[in-house]
Amino acid sequence: MKNLLNGRPKMIPNIPLNLIDVRDVADLHIRALTVPHAGGQRFLASAAGQISLPEIAALIRQKRPQIAQNIPTKTMPNLLLSSAALFNQTAREGNLLVHVNRQLSTQKAQDILKWQPHFDNTTIVLDSIDTLIQYGLLP
Repeated sequence: MKNLLNGRPKMIPNIPLNLIDVRDVADLHIRALTVPHAGGQRFLASAAGQISLPEIAALIRQKRPQIAQNIPTKTMPNLLLSSAALFNQTAREGNLLVHVNRQLSTQKAQDILKWQPHFDNTTIVLDSIDTLIQYGLLP
């Protein structure tokens, strides 16, 4: 997040992300500890849907303009990212992230633990930004 706000990289790779708020993770953990038949099982936690890095950048520009002056406005084409990945480790990692299958289901957590995420992607991003500002980690 800090790199994005500092203008690095100059173009934003179109990487989709699944997000989860730490408060939702804590809720899921408590439920997993207190539901007897949840022992030994694994549960996925994610807010509904995905949000891409360009969407995150646009959201910050719109809702927190006071810290958005350095955020790049251009999205890096996937072909350019793939080409850069041949020579640059960071681009290589980004290229891998572009191609990760992020289709996941929290249905098991919903069925067994009666869990639902409370925070959507927009809230997660904005609350994260606000926390970074509050603790002096962003200007």
